[in-house]
Amino acid sequence: MSDSLAIMRLTWLKNRFLLTFFVGIIGIAEALLFAISRQEARFDSFASVILCVAFLPAMSWGIFALDVSPLGKLDSCESGYSHWLLRMPIANWKLALIPIAMKTAWVFAVWFVVSKTLVWFGASTWILIPALIVAATGTLISALAWRPFRSGVFRIWMLCILAPVSYGLCLMAIGGKSEANLSSTAEHGLAIAAAAYFLLAVGIAYRAVTVARHHVTGMIPADASGWVAWLWNRLSWDRIGEQAAPHRSPVRALVWHDLHRSRAYRVNSFLFMACPAMLVASLFSWAPVALAIMSVMVMFFVGMVSAARSLEPETQPSMSTLPTYLSISPLSDTTIAWTRFTMIAGYLALFLSLSIVFYGVCMIGPENRENWSRWATWLASQDTVTGTATMVGLRVTLATLVFISLLLWGVSCSYVWVPMYGHRWVDVGVVVMSAVVVFALLFAGVRWIIVQPDWPTLTASLLLFLERLKMIGYVAVLVKLVLIVGTTVVVSRSHVASWASLLQVIAVWALITLAVGGGLFGLIPDSRFTLPVCLTFAVLVLPLPSVLVLPLALNRNRHR
Repeated sequence: MSDSLAIMRLTWLKNRFLLTFFVGIIGIAEALLFAISRQEARFDSFASVILCVAFLPAMSWGIFALDVSPLGKLDSCESGYSHWLLRMPIANWKLALIPIAMKTAWVFAVWFVVSKTLVWFGASTWILIPALIVAATGTLISALAWRPFRSGVFRIWMLCILAPVSYGLCLMAIGGKSEANLSSTAEHGLAIAAAAYFLLAVGIAYRAVTVARHHVTGMIPADASGWVAWLWNRLSWDRIGEQAAPHRSPVRALVWHDLHRSRAYRVNSFLFMACPAMLVASLFSWAPVALAIMSVMVMFFVGMVSAARSLEPETQPSMSTLPTYLSISPLSDTTIAWTRFTMIAGYLALFLSLSIVFYGVCMIGPENRENWSRWATWLASQDTVTGTATMVGLRVTLATLVFISLLLWGVSCSYVWVPMYGHRWVDVGVVVMSAVVVFALLFAGVRWIIVQPDWPTLTASLLLFLERLKMIGYVAVLVKLVLIVGTTVVVSRSHVASWASLLQVIAVWALITLAVGGGLFGLIPDSRFTLPVCLTFAVLVLPLPSVLVLPLALNRNRHR
């Protein structure tokens, strides 16, 4: 096998699961958009949400993550390129150009589908210019990740400068054709300029690989100096040259351990995923509900990246995430399992809470504020709603964000037992079964929306479904209570966790459930959402059986 094919195969093997996942998501999104476009009632807001939810993560992944090696600690002075490949007798141009070519091919393919979809819905956009600009942005991100520095602070600074410039260029390239009436000569000139910008980025990436082969662990001197580096060192929890203080309990030691090891991914996720997404979304006009969905989905995606890395930052794409030193440590299964679950749930909740900030940033635009004001006035005019338009709008907005966040948070946290169990076949089986269920529900829901002849009929059908959903919810609560009792008995008989610890977890869950249900009941101004309905939602969405089984799953992982 030649060097070029080997690098291509290595890049493919490292990214094949996410690549296949995003291809499937794009295919499903295109099918839904095609079905929507054939209906007489145009669900434009729904179509825009599908576009952003499906294509924005795929494009962002191509820019930031599709590489020969995953983006590591961007605040480190080391080269982010695979150190093993840099030691191989492979030409520099192959190491640099092959990953860039694969990233560029993905960006061009995704943007081609997006542009054709936009044209199908009546929008006007360029095809070549935005693709070149986005590909150049991804190439520069790779170049900065590959190049070693004297201090990781320099890389952070350069990325902070690159981010607004690149996103500004991308936005102008995407919306330039519809906003500016340029001649064909000017468009050709812009295409040539975009191609030159892309070639410049490729040259910078090639130079980064050349430098990285001689300074893999960082430029000399490797240790950072100066007050800025000292400040970054203090903020980053890396107490270089200092002795860590002893911890009062194993739980605090494990919490510090996970915080220390995953700190870089939290910082990188916030700076280079959440902040740019806020900037981009604030430039568009949104319907209030669509903006709420977009805000939570973006922050959920960022939070999942950060939460997953809290388990094992140095892990391979496999989901087995128990380090050997923790596996052989004297810490009990309950201590490791429930402490790490708390860390994951906390990370995800923190980023989901930032969806309120995301929503507020997008409300800076006058058009979005006007849309929200009209929506709030319409809500206040409903017979079952009491209060002024402003207060009703604020309460419903916050309740919508909390509702969607709790739903995603609960579903995600209920799957934590899968990586703690640590078996690959379980990972694949759970992912496949979950995907089948989700896509079946998605197709059924979209088909139900599309077949409705008009909006009043859709609203009436939805109200009837909600009435039936109450009884379904009550039955589901009884089923969950049976599962809680069964899980408690199984885990206690396995002698992994004591009855006292299991009852403590159940008591904490009950208190959180009451608080969440009461909070939702206080937020929602609609009289139809009674306290039993809100408590039923909280009971169903907050995971407990999957939390109780965590020590047992971890025990099987430690002793397999």
